[in-house]
Amino acid sequence: MLNFVSGAIAASVYAKMVDQGAGIHWNSANSHPAASVYSNIYLVLAALHAGILLIYYLQFGRAKPAVGKDDFL
Repeated sequence: MLNFVSGAIAASVYAKMVDQGAGIHWNSANSHPAASVYSNIYLVLAALHAGILLIYYLQFGRAKPAVGKDDFL
């Protein structure tokens, strides 16, 4: 149920952003000016994903290998 509600909220936020349009386009790789709204949305989502990945990596780090009795034989 929580996934459904969060998906609905995200869809409404994206729809509101598309309705408002984009004053500027942040992604210089986008060659279609009409698609700048979607390009901006996906650029922000990619930046959020990279930020979450960085926070997760800093919080938990790499997993240390488990050392058991059988490793010394």
